[in-house]
Amino acid sequence: MLGRSLLRNLDRCDHLVSQYHMINGRRVSLRILPSLMVLSSMIILVALMGFSVSGSDSYEKELLIREITVLNTLRIGIINTHEGIHTSLITILDTVGTHILESVPLNGMTHGVKKNEANNWWRNNRHICEGKYDGLIVADTASLARPLLQNHCAKPIVILITNRYDYAEEDDREYHALMEESCLRPNVLCVATNRLEALYAARVRRTYLWIQAILPLGAFLPEALSDILGEAEIEIKADDKSWLVHPSGPLYDLYLKPELDKLGITLKPIIPGRFGGPLAIHNHTVVHVPHQPTTISFWENLASGVDYVVPDIQLYRSWMTSFFGMDGQVFTEEDMSRVMDWYRPEHREFICYFSSVDQLREDSTFAVECLSGRDERQKKIQEFMNQHRRSTTKRWTEILTWMKTNHFPSPEKETL
Repeated sequence: MLGRSLLRNLDRCDHLVSQYHMINGRRVSLRILPSLMVLSSMIILVALMGFSVSGSDSYEKELLIREITVLNTLRIGIINTHEGIHTSLITILDTVGTHILESVPLNGMTHGVKKNEANNWWRNNRHICEGKYDGLIVADTASLARPLLQNHCAKPIVILITNRYDYAEEDDREYHALMEESCLRPNVLCVATNRLEALYAARVRRTYLWIQAILPLGAFLPEALSDILGEAEIEIKADDKSWLVHPSGPLYDLYLKPELDKLGITLKPIIPGRFGGPLAIHNHTVVHVPHQPTTISFWENLASGVDYVVPDIQLYRSWMTSFFGMDGQVFTEEDMSRVMDWYRPEHREFICYFSSVDQLREDSTFAVECLSGRDERQKKIQEFMNQHRRSTTKRWTEILTWMKTNHFPSPEKETL
């Protein structure tokens, strides 16, 4: 009975907080914070007095413990330069609780932070590690964490590696050593949006990063995508017997388009540059040549029900001969199937793969079979993304709990 009563009170608190926070959950009314603090203190006191939670299983008890842990609002500082990553990150954090999320001013700091630059920034901004924030999240790019790491900021720090940990720091061995050592610190949690990061660090840089979780961005579609849809330059229409072609990146221009032209294959409509984003191609089938091993758009498009048609591994490898300094001998087909989102085993059942450009003729056997199976694949996409959102929410809840307790369960050691 006590457990159920406490859970009901916690639910009421969550409702109050959700009523009073401002746009996107960034600010909580100061009027209710004292009440929340008093209530959370009372709950923790009751727990410490030895009361037990009744029930046929441990679910309510586990839920109560988790809610006690993360009830108090966290003030989190975000250090990041990429608008899309920032929006996606804010959207995810808003799903796991009402927290105060603030952007830390960069004050001139950008990609490729050198040692002296980091120390200069630290002298003027060390206050972010002395108070105000319960924890810090560093996103794009990882070197923005350098001032915090080389000056041993004691705050909980999450480094979210999104596109090479050494972007613009490739030749700085001191930085590589700093990252390798820092990922082992008790107050630093290194996570990545993809599995390529640890492979790249080990194979190319001989740096062994302890990446404790893989957390792709894009599982939850941000509200800002509605604005992008409203700014679209063209309305996209496609029937059940056709697909869209997305000319994104150099591989389309260098390989796919010339092959289509040579074979006399015309695929329309082609998605223009400002086409309206994932919501504009909701539930459409899209021919795509990935321009890099992992992107936020892969997950955003799946969240919007996009049905992918991509070159198979053999054809793709013949077009993209190197990845971030890893040529075909270093980055194998087996590696690709393990770290590239488009080729991972759990994704293959809802993606169509063409082995030759000739198969993209809309009257080909491949095209007919692919398009006829779209409804079934989209059901699988929906089921997969529902599970993916649950696991993403669970993992970020664990990260925020770690900020308060310094305990992160079941890490995934992603070094190679």
